Amino acid sequence: MTVRCVVVGLIGVFVVTATSAQDLRSAGFETSMEQLANVKREGVAPPESGANLLNSIANPGFETGNLAHWTTSNWVVTTSDPLRGSYCAKTVGNVFIEQFFDPVDVNDVTATMVWMRQPDAALSAISLYYGPTDHDEVIYYPGADWTLIDMTPNLRASGFLTGVRVYGYSGGGSQETYIDNIMVLSGRTVAFPLANDNWEVSAHPNWWHDGDTVYGIRNPPVGAVTHADIALKLSGNLLHSAAGGFIDFDFEINGTPVGYFLITEQDGRGYLFKSINFAAVTPPFELRFTEVNTVVPGAGSITLDDVGESWVTFSTSSASIFVFYDGFESGGTSNWAITVP
Repeated sequence: MTVRCVVVGLIGVFVVTATSAQDLRSAGFETSMEQLANVKREGVAPPESGANLLNSIANPGFETGNLAHWTTSNWVVTTSDPLRGSYCAKTVGNVFIEQFFDPVDVNDVTATMVWMRQPDAALSAISLYYGPTDHDEVIYYPGADWTLIDMTPNLRASGFLTGVRVYGYSGGGSQETYIDNIMVLSGRTVAFPLANDNWEVSAHPNWWHDGDTVYGIRNPPVGAVTHADIALKLSGNLLHSAAGGFIDFDFEINGTPVGYFLITEQDGRGYLFKSINFAAVTPPFELRFTEVNTVVPGAGSITLDDVGESWVTFSTSSASIFVFYDGFESGGTSNWAITVP
């Protein structure tokens, strides 16, 4: 069944085409899980102050093909082995790239991260700004392959974050530094799972075994919550329904299953959305996805995104707040949250 709706609000007009997925886990059928495979934006205006703008960084994945919103002394956009999408940013030598944004209370920041690689695995200085010149600089050590650099533990205990500056390095070797998918996330939404979470997947990155799991601690700046809206990104789907291939996926909070996905070939690659209610729980808490079936041999597997393109939005309301997100590759702050009546 295809459902088509138009949502009109302060942040623009969304035309959404959603293909319902049969939920085969319980007796009968439900349509509580939907694959929003095609999100078309028409006349989208910048979000009003009441909208939940998740990433303070504009053009975080450089998918404009240029350095829009960034200031730099000698970085360029390149198509050389980006983490995701078509582009990333590159420099040679100890030069900086920076972006400043509207102040964000550090107590509202849930993650400050950047993906980085250096062919010679050297070092990079990253500065977090709390004013025009007030900043803290920390040295990080990326690998030769894409490495998730987490600056969150180095945020100040109080104050307002206003910008991020990233340096390359000088010295031996190629002196090349590449970055992609920069995140300054705030509010009640957390990225999960990420590559630095705990992955216990027997054929990693391919999920098809009973008991495969990924888990991590999250501490969004909210009180007790009773509702979650999940945007789960499948980066690969090789399931074969004709051969009996499907995956039954539990979502757990603090070890308690509170919702589930049933994933089939028809879901393809892309997003699955789920809204769930549960008994009140207060962060910090452990979030976990666990596979609770084994795929029939030869019937395929799936892979989950691990670079920050899956989300969980927490609230105390049973109203769904779907996060429309295009993987840091729209060339702007492309995360919009709307309340669906």
